[in-house]
Amino acid sequence: MPNQHDTSEPTALRDWNSLSDDEQTALRVAFGQYLDGLPPTCSLQTKIERFRGWLAERGVAYHDAG
Repeated sequence: MPNQHDTSEPTALRDWNSLSDDEQTALRVAFGQYLDGLPPTCSLQTKIERFRGWLAERGVAYHDAG
């Protein structure tokens, strides 16, 4: 049940494609470091889901072309 006293609005996510090349590069580098702590996978879908979730925690929406 949502907290009825919480009046904060959900924060809109910034679209990945709206980020500058420098912002995208910085996020890719940071994500690569994050991946070092996760078990490896060959699944492209798993890789995309991890990236999407990680970006969402940082206020960015990612929609793959697939």
